[in-house]
Amino acid sequence: EDVPELLRHHVDLLVDGEGLAFRRFSVAAQNRLRNYPWPGNVRELRNLVKRLLFLGGAEEISLAEVEAQIRACVVELVTTRGLAKPGAHEAVTHARAQGLSLAIASSSSMEIIQAVVRRLGLEDAFDQLVSAEHEVNGKPDPAVYLSAARALGTAPAACIAIEDSTNGLKAAQI
Repeated sequence: EDVPELLRHHVDLLVDGEGLAFRRFSVAAQNRLRNYPWPGNVRELRNLVKRLLFLGGAEEISLAEVEAQIRACVVELVTTRGLAKPGAHEAVTHARAQGLSLAIASSSSMEIIQAVVRRLGLEDAFDQLVSAEHEVNGKPDPAVYLSAARALGTAPAACIAIEDSTNGLKAAQI
C-alpha cells in the first residue's frame, strides 16, 4: 500500500542525490508495482526505480517500462540464483526415457521461461515452451495448457500436467 510513497521518495532521493532526470510513475505502473511480490523488498524497489531513471525516456514511466524492468530483474535473479525444485530434473529425465513429449506451459514470459531452462541445463529437454503472455487470460484459465497441447499435436485429455501452483492446478483441469 505504501508503494506510491516509496516511489516518490526514491525518485526524489535519486534526482537530488545522483542528478538523475525526474520521471514520475503512471497510475498503471504504480498499481503493477503495488501488486508485485518484492523478492528483495525496499532495496529491490529502489534498484528498479534507479534503473528506470537512469535509462531515461518520457517524463511518465509507463506500465510497459515497468513490466520490462520486472522481467529483466527476474531473469537476472534466475540466471544468478535459480534452482530447480526438488525432483524436477529426475521427473524430466524419467519422462524423456519413457518417450513422452514434454512442454512447459507457463504464465511467465518467454524470456523468463528461456532463462530458467538455460539456468537448469534443460534446453534440449522440452519439445515446446509455451507462455501465457499472449493469451487473453493467464492461469487459472486453461488457455496456455490448450496452446501447449496444440503445439505438441496432442489432445488435451491425453496430457499430464505437473504443477507448482494452485492456479496452475486449476488451469490443468481442462
